[in-house]
Amino acid sequence: VRETAAHEQTDTTVKPYKSVVGTMEFVRNCVSDTAGLMTRRKLHIAQEEGKENEAQSISSSGVVLRRTLGPFDLLFLGLGCIIGAGIFVLVGEANVVGPALSLSFAFDVIACGLSALCYTEFASKIPVSGSAYSYAYATVGEFIAFLMGWTLILSYCMSTTAIALGWTGYLGSLLESFGLDIPDYFYYLSWWEFKTDYIACLAVSLITIFLLAGVKNSAWANTIITTISILVIFFVIIAGSFKVETNNWKEFFPQGSRGVFEGASAVFFAYLGFDSIANFSEEVKKPARDLPIAIFGSLIISASLYVLVALTVTGMVPYYSID
Repeated sequence: VRETAAHEQTDTTVKPYKSVVGTMEFVRNCVSDTAGLMTRRKLHIAQEEGKENEAQSISSSGVVLRRTLGPFDLLFLGLGCIIGAGIFVLVGEANVVGPALSLSFAFDVIACGLSALCYTEFASKIPVSGSAYSYAYATVGEFIAFLMGWTLILSYCMSTTAIALGWTGYLGSLLESFGLDIPDYFYYLSWWEFKTDYIACLAVSLITIFLLAGVKNSAWANTIITTISILVIFFVIIAGSFKVETNNWKEFFPQGSRGVFEGASAVFFAYLGFDSIANFSEEVKKPARDLPIAIFGSLIISASLYVLVALTVTGMVPYYSID
């Protein structure tokens, strides 16, 4: 009798607990299933939109907007976004890192490659414009996509500002090489305690005019400018290779392995821009095929150029003499 009573008392204690646990598991499964269905639904909608626009897009006015970009155009767009600051400016980090800066560029491209895998997967599954904003909207919802969109806009504004200011520095160096002493008011317009770099504003305005000419025309102009940049880089590599002294590479790791990773964090900015290729998804003839080719192709080519330039420059002069 005592055993029976104890057993009944235990059952009455355990049953409510099992009931609560079962209810919690049921609610959790429902929430998980609902979230999964919503995510799959958004992905399905995004994929259907991409399929409908596979051959052509129609604007609100009824004008047919044909897809005009191929893998070659995308590749040069990616190279145009990546190559720039890393080649002409960030190689100066070698005065601290030494010849090991070439390894810093190599480690950076590995990290970027992991991110590129995500971009290529999304770009092939969801061939719509918007880049990370569209991908976030299709997977985690509108609020995160809202934050992601403004983060992208802010990053583009910051990078565009830095590059535009760099044009002013390049122009000043070019004029000084001809022996011209240009006063500061030629570059800056003072407003009380603030200065406006109207050379940078002019550069941004000219690029905007290229963009307004249409995607195909702007891609053509970008191809020409990028080709000139790559030819200049190859000239530096080939001409500098005849001046390389292997003695300058004897102290390859002046800061040790720690210096390699510190250099990688300093020059990571050099690879920013490959993600912008995903913004052209609706302009590409075959996005599922061409976008992965362009993203990985631009990363591999730019990384090869960065490593070769870093080795060439540090081989020409001692790393501590590089400014």
